[in-house]
Amino acid sequence: MLFRRRVFPELSTPRLRLRAAANKDLSAYHRILSHPETSANSELPANPDLNQSRQFLNKISRLHKNGSGVAWMIQTLDSQTLIGSIRLNRIDTKSSCAFVAYELYRQHQNKGYATESLGAVVSYAHARGNLNRLEAWTTHDNPASERVLNKNGFQYEGLLRQKVYFQNKYQDIKVFGHVANIDD
Repeated sequence: MLFRRRVFPELSTPRLRLRAAANKDLSAYHRILSHPETSANSELPANPDLNQSRQFLNKISRLHKNGSGVAWMIQTLDSQTLIGSIRLNRIDTKSSCAFVAYELYRQHQNKGYATESLGAVVSYAHARGNLNRLEAWTTHDNPASERVLNKNGFQYEGLLRQKVYFQNKYQDIKVFGHVANIDD
């Protein structure tokens, strides 16, 4: 299985480098996770302390090592600035399916970076990862993420009512899917 390979799969786009997380990323990633808009539509803790950010960074760093997924740090090619992360996780090997999640620092949103990085991950997942299906969730008040998914060929598949509990309430989740043999 692809996710058990020893060499981390770096990806690149015309403007971005998707690479493995490193200890040096903690400060920049903490700033990304600490922005209120980052956690507003996710299960990430609101305003995490440095230790919580370290724990999350360590958790996503281990995905590739333990064969359960891949997490990339998104870095601009021109300035080498860390602007976010994107992950394939919750791998179901029997169904050849993975869950996609991402976050981008606020000042780098609306520049096409999320769309560009997701496109690279979708291509990788289907072509080299042998994954048939990718799935992503959004909350009802996250149209920007829906646009990123739609631009990459994800299709809205339905609503899961009160699926998750975060931000002190039950949240409805919109499910989006990308299937290799249909969408590619």
